[in-house]
Amino acid sequence: MVNATVIPLADGWLFECAGHAGCGEKGKDIVCAGVSALCMALEAALDELADEGCAEDVRKHTADGYFSAEAHWPDGDPVSEAKLSSAVRTVAAGLAAVEALYPENVQLND
Repeated sequence: MVNATVIPLADGWLFECAGHAGCGEKGKDIVCAGVSALCMALEAALDELADEGCAEDVRKHTADGYFSAEAHWPDGDPVSEAKLSSAVRTVAAGLAAVEALYPENVQLND
């Protein structure tokens, strides 16, 4: 089971995704592939937002079956807040869609 957690912070977001879907053999599990793609998309978006100055103090960690990211927007910057929030919420919406199709394999906690 993949467990994903999205936690709003006072000035940013914390995202964590852990586990394996168990929907197919390793390397051919379409649910794990979909979840992994969403995590990679969030990682790329956070890097881009950091380059633009819209995200700061970005921390990411990846390991087999695990991805976490924490990012903060610059103090008092509503545009950065909106961009960062949009990126995280888009990935959360994607995970919710996967969870709706594969509830026995993915659980989103938000």
